[in-house]
Amino acid sequence: MVMTLSKTLVDRFSAHFPAAVSCPPVSCPPQEELKAEDGLIGFFQNFRPDGSGLHSLFEKMPSGEQTHTANRLLDRLELLFRFAGDPERPEGGRDAYFIVRNPEPIQPQRVEQLGEQWLGNLHQLALQAGATELRDRLAPIPSIRVLEGIAPKHPRNDSEKAELLMQLRDTGPNLTSRFDHDDSSIRTLQGAYYYIACDWMLRDYLMWPLFEDKIRLGDTFEPYFQLWRHGIKYRIFSDERAELYMPRH
Repeated sequence: MVMTLSKTLVDRFSAHFPAAVSCPPVSCPPQEELKAEDGLIGFFQNFRPDGSGLHSLFEKMPSGEQTHTANRLLDRLELLFRFAGDPERPEGGRDAYFIVRNPEPIQPQRVEQLGEQWLGNLHQLALQAGATELRDRLAPIPSIRVLEGIAPKHPRNDSEKAELLMQLRDTGPNLTSRFDHDDSSIRTLQGAYYYIACDWMLRDYLMWPLFEDKIRLGDTFEPYFQLWRHGIKYRIFSDERAELYMPRH
């Protein structure tokens, strides 16, 4: 079912958006196994600011089960456009990617709780996917420190980065791919979804209805999405702790 639905979506997306688009700016880290000629990179940017026009691409699926999954995919995209659809910058110009410009306030205690759930869910996903190095880096779950203000940058050189951060960068983007090796249409969709915000965890939250029948872990990336929509940035400078930065209101 998932493979058929993903193929249907690729066909519909491609028909709606036939022209190949240029690769996003190099400041966005490339996603493994994706090429600019995949053609759907930048797809969702064409529906800003409010997502108008997306509904028709998810309607009239061949089966009831596919319709249910398609509706859930659409529901998540509607949340994306609700929180980050407007591309206009306060100082002028437009965002190339989806950025939450006016996040709703959230309590620090809730941020800490979501952070613990996020890392705990990643540990379970790494365990089921057989990603042993990432699994081990997440056991025990790193502590969470909640801060306020602009998040500092991670070190530029790999030699100065925490091993956990490296594992999230190198292994994380391919965790869900370990469950659908043969579905090329999934990989094509991943191009469109990844370049929404150059964020593989946001990508996998939005695409989760396509994976959950195989992975069976609940809504793994829901806590991460809640952090994202509230404008929370994570930083990992040691394997023992993750820092979550809340925007000032």
